[in-house]
Amino acid sequence: FSLPTPSLLAAAGPDTPLAILCRPNNPTGTLWPAEAIEAFAQRFEGWVVLDEAYVEFSSEPRGWLDRRSPQFILLRTFSKAWGMAGWRVGYMIADPEVVSLYYRTKLPYNLSQPAQARALSVLKQWPLIQESIRSLQAERARLAEALAALPGVQVFPSEANFLLVRMPDALTVYRRLLEQGIVVRYRGNLPLCENTLRITLGRPEENNALLEALCRIISS
Repeated sequence: FSLPTPSLLAAAGPDTPLAILCRPNNPTGTLWPAEAIEAFAQRFEGWVVLDEAYVEFSSEPRGWLDRRSPQFILLRTFSKAWGMAGWRVGYMIADPEVVSLYYRTKLPYNLSQPAQARALSVLKQWPLIQESIRSLQAERARLAEALAALPGVQVFPSEANFLLVRMPDALTVYRRLLEQGIVVRYRGNLPLCENTLRITLGRPEENNALLEALCRIISS
């Protein structure tokens, strides 16, 4: 799942104002190399928006912060690594000109005071968040290795909090997991993702239950 630079550039016309790239990607978990992003940006005349919703889980948790330029717009969220999905808090890092344009066009609704207070409180818990991320990364490696050992299963490298897994008849596997109360995401309807499931990392006992269920389904 490499960055399809030629296809993106071919699809972008002279009036294309921006390109949105998800890094790490969803649903593949791919962390495209910085060199690939920069090569694309050099040939693209518009803004490059980097959706970094999952970046804290990656090997480059600072993401694009150290490579900022006026061409790049970074989008971050508190919904993933920070555990604030229900609060709907996110932020943008961009050139002052872009921020000015945004304020002139955005809807007149801002974050609620409770959401702002919660976000500021969570920011002070970064050491605890880092510990949680390290635990998830270790569990991601363990689950990926265990899944790859199952017959016919291919696990794609991931730098997010989920794994994309290809297996025979993935839709049937998805339905049988659902019957057992285990919810994963079927992604076989997306381009290049035929027969795949996206598995979000859970607690070790939840991941073990998933592995046991998959073993039963695949062997039956």
